[in-house]
Amino acid sequence: MRRAHAVTAFAIAAAATMALAAPAMAHEFNSPQGPSEPKAVAVGAQSFAFRPFRVTCEAAHSIAGSTATTWPSQTLTLQIKYSKCKTHAGKVGKTEGPAVPTHFESPVTLTYHANGYVEVGSMAIKVGGNFKCRIATEPQVVPAKAVKHPTEEFTAVGFLTESIPTLSKKLPIQEMVSVANHEVTHLRYALEEGFCEELELPGGNTGSYSGVLQASIKAASLNWK
Repeated sequence: MRRAHAVTAFAIAAAATMALAAPAMAHEFNSPQGPSEPKAVAVGAQSFAFRPFRVTCEAAHSIAGSTATTWPSQTLTLQIKYSKCKTHAGKVGKTEGPAVPTHFESPVTLTYHANGYVEVGSMAIKVGGNFKCRIATEPQVVPAKAVKHPTEEFTAVGFLTESIPTLSKKLPIQEMVSVANHEVTHLRYALEEGFCEELELPGGNTGSYSGVLQASIKAASLNWK
C-alpha cells in the first residue's frame, strides 16, 4: 500500500512538472468560416510621425487582395488604403506649421502576428503645399527583435475580440478583432524630393504609426485568442 501511495505521488509530481514545462498556448486568429479574406476599417484617426512631419489620416479601409486566409492562422494580413490625410510640418516657434494636403501613393500592407508584432510594408507619402516632400519607407518588422525571436510575446500591437450585434438572423452577434497599433515605433524612413531635397533634410529611424483598425470577415465571425 505504501508503495502504491509513493507511485501515485510520483505520478502527480511528474504531471505537475510537465504542466509547468509545457509552453503556453500560442495566440491565433480564428474564424468558423472557410478560407476567406479579412477586411478592416479605421476606428478614429490614423497618425504617422516622420520628423519633422506629422501625418494624420481621417479615414482608412482595406482593399481586396488576392489570397484568402485559412483559419486558424498566426497572421492577419491587411492592405490598407489611407485617405483624407493632412500633414503638419513641425513648428515655427511655438506655432505648429499649417496643415497641407497629403496622400499615400499606394496602399500599405500590414501583416499582424498574433503574438503582438507586425510586418509593415513599404510606404510612399507625398506631402503637398509649400512643403513638397516624399516620405519613403522600406518593408520592416516592428519590433526589430521579432526577426530573430518570432515566437516571443510582443506589445507593438494589441488585439481584442469584440462582439457586435447585427441585423442578421443567421449571425445576430458577429465577432470582430480590434487591432491597436500603439507601439509601432522606430520605423526607418527617408525624406526625398522638393522641399526635403533642397534643405537636405535627413531621414531617420524614429518614425511611428498609431491608430486602431477593426478587422472582420464578411458574414462571419473573426476572433483572436
